[in-house]
Amino acid sequence: MATVVAEDKGGGGGRTGNCHGVLAFPPTAVPISPPCCYTKYLPQTGAVLQATVIPPLIAAIPPPPAPAATGDGASEALSPTASPVAPAEEDGLCDGLDNETQAILNARIAPATRGNYFSMLVRLFRYFQDNNELFPRILSPALLEELQKADLQDSEKRTRRGAPSKRRDASKQVILDAIKSINSQDPLTFPINFDNFTFNCFAGFLKTFKKTVVKRSPPTPSVTQEEVTTVVTSTVTIRLGAGSFSAACSALAFVFTECGVDKDGTPASRQLWKQIALYMKGTRRTGARERQALGLRIIEGKDPLPFAAYVKLASILACSKDPEHVAAHLFLLLDWNMVSRAENAVNSHMDLFGIFDDALLVYLGPSKGDQEGTKHIDHPWHLYTVPENPAICPVLAFAKYLMCHPQILNGKCKIFDGSSQYERMNAVLKEVVRSDDHYEEFSKLGLQPEYFGTHSIRKGSITHGACGVVNGPPIASICIRANWKMPGVMNRYMRYESAGDEYVGRSVCGRVRLGKRFAESCPYFDFSDCGESEKEARHKKIDDWIQCRMPELCSTETFRLFKFCVATFVFHRNWLDENTHEDNALRLSPFWSEPIPFANCVVTRFPWDKTQDTPQFTGLPTDVLYMTQVEKLKTEVDELLKSFDVLRTALLADNSRVVMEVCEKMIAELDLRSVGGEGYGLSREID
Repeated sequence: MATVVAEDKGGGGGRTGNCHGVLAFPPTAVPISPPCCYTKYLPQTGAVLQATVIPPLIAAIPPPPAPAATGDGASEALSPTASPVAPAEEDGLCDGLDNETQAILNARIAPATRGNYFSMLVRLFRYFQDNNELFPRILSPALLEELQKADLQDSEKRTRRGAPSKRRDASKQVILDAIKSINSQDPLTFPINFDNFTFNCFAGFLKTFKKTVVKRSPPTPSVTQEEVTTVVTSTVTIRLGAGSFSAACSALAFVFTECGVDKDGTPASRQLWKQIALYMKGTRRTGARERQALGLRIIEGKDPLPFAAYVKLASILACSKDPEHVAAHLFLLLDWNMVSRAENAVNSHMDLFGIFDDALLVYLGPSKGDQEGTKHIDHPWHLYTVPENPAICPVLAFAKYLMCHPQILNGKCKIFDGSSQYERMNAVLKEVVRSDDHYEEFSKLGLQPEYFGTHSIRKGSITHGACGVVNGPPIASICIRANWKMPGVMNRYMRYESAGDEYVGRSVCGRVRLGKRFAESCPYFDFSDCGESEKEARHKKIDDWIQCRMPELCSTETFRLFKFCVATFVFHRNWLDENTHEDNALRLSPFWSEPIPFANCVVTRFPWDKTQDTPQFTGLPTDVLYMTQVEKLKTEVDELLKSFDVLRTALLADNSRVVMEVCEKMIAELDLRSVGGEGYGLSREID
């Protein structure tokens, strides 16, 4: 901060001499720029005030003498409150931030990402603590002292068997507290000394990113048939994947940002990050060569879930008796159909679901690519029923889940209410895929169970929708649905439109793209054969029946959504009777045990046989519309052929009658003339 020195040159009011004043700023040394002089006339006293602003200095200097009380005008001019530059201490700028402001600053990073940073920094600081002799003065003295005390606490802990515990919970908590207490305005709160932090230090930490894998050698050939062929295995240490190194670099950048240290602020810092970038490029190539030489998997991440494996997994969950599988089934189908990250499906809110025409709508909240949640604020995703395969129908899974958990219909809560729902769903799905009962089956369907995760669902869904069939949805609609940023000006000019998203929804849901059932409507109550008054009475009866079995706080939009789900439930009731386990919680619902009114009126239609009650068809591509016209023509031809058959049968029947009458008349005439009798050739003539 600058130091202001003021001098009064004297003036009216009988005051003469010099008056020096210094504002209470922290003194520093070696000016960065030359001092600036300002002159001010005080009309109250007629004095002329000259002020010199001395820029920040590096070393402390003694402050000038305190100003003398020479008059009201001069005192007012030199008082801190009247100065255009007020002390930072009095303004509270050096005080700690309040909790609300700090929370807003922390919100720039997702909680899960921040947690990953914290975990990596715990490893980093522990490495410097354990190697303090090799890399001295990296950690701050205060943090190092606290860690040494925490190690003493950890050394006293014992396991249940009385052995020394390897957990270092106390030191972990010390590191977390140090990171959370960083104040960019106070260097004393920095956990590391940035002046001593070099690339050599960070590279030493990155060298620990290794793991041990089992290498299988080729089997040794047997000398005789009686000898058993053996497979030799050995352990090999290899580098971790590039993602682990990227996570460490991101965590280090997080510390720089929290401490307010610019990565390009000093030549040493610029050189550090330049070397880190080169190291990252080299480690990717080195890791790939290592895996290739050992015959290991080079591709990182999870494998995409093939559509056949997705259908199998959904069928297992749908037919299971485990209560956890009811929720896991809905999560699987929502995650697949939303084409989103698993966090979005887990955090789906009941009030963000709705219906429009023949589609189930889902409004997406904040996501990884849209942290503010405003990118798709009025862009709902369209989800569709799958009448030909109930196991992968998201609306049926939603109906089953709501019938098992009716309290969710009250709204104002998440679909999967509770904490750690992502970990819960991930564990359930992995348990099913990797179980001994299904491991081989999923392997045959193209899925390696050890490389399955929740991200496999998103990969598989996008692959099926974009590449599963020819003439798929537009790639722009797929990118928007997946919340991906398109390159260049494409992201600026290609915007969301309902038609494109509807087509994506129909394509990924699992309907047969090349069949006519791709255009099939959702199940609904069809009362088109009734009059208007009868139709209203029937709708009122079914509405009252459903409302009596729903929570009282259910909103109108939620009721419409649930009625949409009930119609799908009724349509697939025969399939549910055959495939739902006898111990499944769904059998306890009144919607299962009680007969639903007008269940025989729930139907599906096609564009060529729709009625006035059929919901509007959405998401149909051009070729399906052409197929609709062909189907209409085929129906008309079939009806025409049927009419021809009836006419032909009638004509044949009528012709047979005429022929019989003619034959009988001819026989009668021949008998009358005794044709063929004894006197036929003697005397009579035929008329």
